[in-house]
Amino acid sequence: MGCFALVSALPLYGEKRFHHRITLYRRTLHCIANVVDLSTRSAFCLQYDNPLIDRTPNSFNIFKAIRLMKHFISTLLVALTLSVGVSFGQYTPYFIDQVNTTGATGEPDSSGVLVELRGVVGSGNFRTTGLLFSIQDSTGGISVFSNPNDFGFTVSRGDLVVVRGEIGFYSGLTQVVNLDTVYSIGTPNITASVYDQELGEEVESQFIRVNCLVLDPTDWPSAPSGSGFNVDATDNSGKSFVIRIDSDSELFSAAAPTADTVDIQGTVSQFTFNAPYNTGYQLQPYYSIDITESPAGQCVNLVTYPDATIGAVTTVDANGDVDSFGNTHTLRGVVTSPDFREGSNGVEFSMTDGTGSIWVYTPDSSITYMPLVGDSVIAEGRITMGNGVARLSFLNNLFQGGVSSNYDTTVVTGPLGESEEAELIRINNLSLQGLWDVASGSSFNVNASDGSNTYDIRIDANRDVIFNNVLTLQGSFDLVGIGSQFDPSAPRTEGYQILPRFDTDFSLNPTSSIDQVESIDILAFPIPASSQLTIMLREDINAEANFAILDLAGKQIEHGKVQISNGFVNFDVSNLTKGQYILTLDANSTTFNTGFMVQ
Repeated sequence: MGCFALVSALPLYGEKRFHHRITLYRRTLHCIANVVDLSTRSAFCLQYDNPLIDRTPNSFNIFKAIRLMKHFISTLLVALTLSVGVSFGQYTPYFIDQVNTTGATGEPDSSGVLVELRGVVGSGNFRTTGLLFSIQDSTGGISVFSNPNDFGFTVSRGDLVVVRGEIGFYSGLTQVVNLDTVYSIGTPNITASVYDQELGEEVESQFIRVNCLVLDPTDWPSAPSGSGFNVDATDNSGKSFVIRIDSDSELFSAAAPTADTVDIQGTVSQFTFNAPYNTGYQLQPYYSIDITESPAGQCVNLVTYPDATIGAVTTVDANGDVDSFGNTHTLRGVVTSPDFREGSNGVEFSMTDGTGSIWVYTPDSSITYMPLVGDSVIAEGRITMGNGVARLSFLNNLFQGGVSSNYDTTVVTGPLGESEEAELIRINNLSLQGLWDVASGSSFNVNASDGSNTYDIRIDANRDVIFNNVLTLQGSFDLVGIGSQFDPSAPRTEGYQILPRFDTDFSLNPTSSIDQVESIDILAFPIPASSQLTIMLREDINAEANFAILDLAGKQIEHGKVQISNGFVNFDVSNLTKGQYILTLDANSTTFNTGFMVQ
């Protein structure tokens, strides 16, 4: 035998609830499970929860239920008049909006309340073991969490489910926790509601769609790891969103979307550690179908781009984060670098206006302008940041405008920092601390020192004219390039670099005599040479070595690899013009230098 509780679905005198208890025969209990009208606010719910009998829920028309309950018609009429829910045991049925409200601190008002909720699943399962998904009814949404028990339930978007548990809270997200049970009672399906506002508590755990989003492709890793990653996005009216790609979703292993604008559907989550818990809202797509290209003509640009100086929009806070992040502006300046995305879609270059400098970046294939050093340009876009570098991204327009001009380089004598970012700078009297690493075919860093400071020189694989020229100088050289930064974690106050643009950015300091580059461990003959030059090393070395031949101005003439046998190696110099040259050999972590002449 089981005892049912009639509970008002509407509040009576504040926190009071209207309770009725009736005694039913087990035979009647076996027949009646649920009487639910999901289409109205005045739902009538009659169910049992008796461990001694079958728990499988069944639905009946209200009138059939009343006929079966003929001995209790008077009680049921009272229940209907009061718009009540009828439930057995400690879990009280509620509409979701009755238990998902939050107070001033963002914590749930109903924390600790035992509830029974019904709703349609809007997400997949965001846990490998246990459960983490969202449900919603006609009044609101809520998250459901269980670890590690999954109750044999397979999460599928569109399922109508019954959930019993306790209202809880995690990092700003209201949840049903300490689950007693969860099961499906149908598959009515679900359609995402279009949402065009910034994410907030009003749509937490609801299934929505945001249209016309531009994603930052640098946020989408090619080989993701960990629990997931966040992607910054902006819609066509300038509002910012965080897209969370969870490691348990289908999208975690997918490639970054290539469309210029996309529509994204998913459930709204929240993740913040700090009270009041009113920030950290995220849109969480799950299935591969949740991100689609926006239909042609749908995304009309509603953003404005007020004029600004570069110096005004590139200031940073104590953590190295740009103060103007997310703002849209029109910037005017002079191009100071070539395109560091040459051969790929979009552009990446530096520009300056006298008040400051900034990197301009977009992977957008529709950009037709090819940056040339000295061009005066006008760029419309959004201030963003990547690995510590302030950038003008999400370009709306980019074109040449005005008379071309040049800016002088700034000589740097101390450590690189924020003031050198995107600036055209010069560092003098450097000595290389490593070797060009072209074997991998990827961009790389090499260190150089001026005796007081060590600098990271970033060699970009897209700059073939530099990447394929091997600099192996024992003497000093001067270097011109663009200041940059690579610091993937906060605070972003480290990782400053200089990016040379051309081979002419390297200049070997003048050598007064060829004897100054001679090494006591290497000998070149004959002098002068005409067709073949023989090199003899003091050590009996058998190894493959990198070599470079340079003129006295430091310009590289030839480079490559040679095999040293028993300390000897020959070079064909028949193609060299008459004059003096410098030969460098790198073998067994040792650099050998010698001068030679060609007649």
